[in-house]
Amino acid sequence: TVSDGVYRDTTLEEVMKIIGKDAGIWLLPLEPNSTRQVGHIADDARLVVDFPEYHEIMPRAVVNYQAIYGIPSPALTPPTDNDGGQDQRLPAGAPYGLTGAASMFDRETLSLNGTPWNMRDGGGAMSGRTYLNLASSGAELAIFDNDEIFGIRVLMPVPFMPGNMPSYIRQQGWSGFQQHHLRILGEYPIRKPDGSGVEPTDAQGNPDTSFVVRVPADTPFLMQTIDKRGMALDIETASRSVVRGEEQYCSGCHVHTRVGMDPLKSRAVINTNEFGDFTTNSAPLFVGFDSNDFPVVADAQDVYPNEAGATARRSFAVDWDNNIAPIIQNRCASCHAEGAPAQQLTGLRLDADKRTYELLTKNRYTREDGTAINSGFKPGDGLTDIDVTGRDRITSRNGNRCCTSSRWVSVNSARSSMLAWALYGERLDGRDPVTGLPPANSGVVVDDSGLEYPEIWPKVNEHLGYLDGNSSLQGTTNMLESEKRLITRWLDIGAPKLNVHDDMMRPVMTITPVGTTSISSILVGVWDDSPLDFNRFRVTANDVDITPEINGSPDTITVVLPTAVTKANADSIKLVFEIWDIPDRSWSREQVGVSAANRTRRTITGSGLFNILGIEINQSNLIFADSFEE
Repeated sequence: TVSDGVYRDTTLEEVMKIIGKDAGIWLLPLEPNSTRQVGHIADDARLVVDFPEYHEIMPRAVVNYQAIYGIPSPALTPPTDNDGGQDQRLPAGAPYGLTGAASMFDRETLSLNGTPWNMRDGGGAMSGRTYLNLASSGAELAIFDNDEIFGIRVLMPVPFMPGNMPSYIRQQGWSGFQQHHLRILGEYPIRKPDGSGVEPTDAQGNPDTSFVVRVPADTPFLMQTIDKRGMALDIETASRSVVRGEEQYCSGCHVHTRVGMDPLKSRAVINTNEFGDFTTNSAPLFVGFDSNDFPVVADAQDVYPNEAGATARRSFAVDWDNNIAPIIQNRCASCHAEGAPAQQLTGLRLDADKRTYELLTKNRYTREDGTAINSGFKPGDGLTDIDVTGRDRITSRNGNRCCTSSRWVSVNSARSSMLAWALYGERLDGRDPVTGLPPANSGVVVDDSGLEYPEIWPKVNEHLGYLDGNSSLQGTTNMLESEKRLITRWLDIGAPKLNVHDDMMRPVMTITPVGTTSISSILVGVWDDSPLDFNRFRVTANDVDITPEINGSPDTITVVLPTAVTKANADSIKLVFEIWDIPDRSWSREQVGVSAANRTRRTITGSGLFNILGIEINQSNLIFADSFEE
């Protein structure tokens, strides 16, 4: 402890005064066939261990496996081969994996009671604000038919910045209910007609929507099913990942109540020439349509060469500050700026000011004259245009993180956002454009508290005339399709205020030993969202530098060992691998012996190399011993 700046030893008695009563481990008897406890711990519990010298809460085992489980060691998990022989889409040693599904038509993705978007706070089990399956595991974002499914989008969740980041970096604004930021690894069309325009079918007789995409290993990802314009239809909210060389396939999308098709027999898995590659230098994106009205894909850096976030990283991101605000100012402000006619009519302010962002994502803002605009104001002042309580899309839940953040924006769902409807001149969430009610056969339940009323929304089909560039209407503009899609992607990834920033994800590094009884070389796979600094790639063997010469920017590096690793010398060899990405950030909390956000270092023994191959070298079987990542 420290007192008046002077460190001193603390006795056990003094510690007990600080932490409270002594702790121990006790066994509580249960009632027969029950989880209910019998009696009270002081009277009926059986002491297992209690040493006054120790605090036994959350003990960690450091004895060998035999002493705990009665066998020398657990069976090693069969290794994931990464030798290039299992699938030509996975080169030997590369830091990639494959993921995909047999069908996107075969799905069980409906929210608990339909779709949460536009539902009211009626309370009860069917309240539109309490759809936990959407928030925890993913679900549909709009009402849609299978024939609207055209592709898959893979997203990379990025954690919030550490607390010691500069405030302008940490304060990135809205990020959706997942509590992280999303970047796009790529978009891939899953329906492909043959040369005659006819779509192949799957084993269920539906259009074949099987797909395989290649993604970086050891990197979290989420998926969105997307329509032909690239707008999300449903979303995963629980991240997944693949290890190097892994093939991770599903029968369908959230199909749990029935047996789906075998993904290993799907067209996409069998045809190894067909896959979406999300490991390249630029994320592929939907950009338009071919002669059959099917999506066409191009690299983000070619589609948006002048947009921040399209060229510095492999993934693609869009945010308000860098991308959306300039478009809104250029295309919308002449009619929708504060006090302008369209803003007075609808309450929708659209300019590059931060107040517009506050309106769209938090349902409120403070006007330049100091007036606090919120859901209680009528057109001419703000947001609402009817007097009946509860019948407008805006509710008192300002800034609600789950679903509809304002009348204009549904977080993570462009198709449920009125802002997107105005871009395309049509209602896109699958509800009736006149009544605002879901189709009778959609499975979407109307709010049980009687608060499901027709939506009040602008005549978006008429608004399209202002965006076609040919109208004589005052304020007409020529909004490009690429600009519309930039806005809808922004909505689909959570409408962030700032998402174009430095790469705070550590580089991926994978280890693939070459050999069986004798390991003479190692394939080191490296991948990062931003460029890697190969001048700082280092490999040591027992503290001796064995770094190979590197030409270019390879994803796989061959490291030749000075001494082959065998079972006899495995425990005497220690290898250390280190790679950095190029941004040398002052924010990374780097300290001596503490890994930085832009560096990956792996330490592994010769026994660890054999473990990767599924060969056990059991000379040291302490739990937690051997092979770790800093």
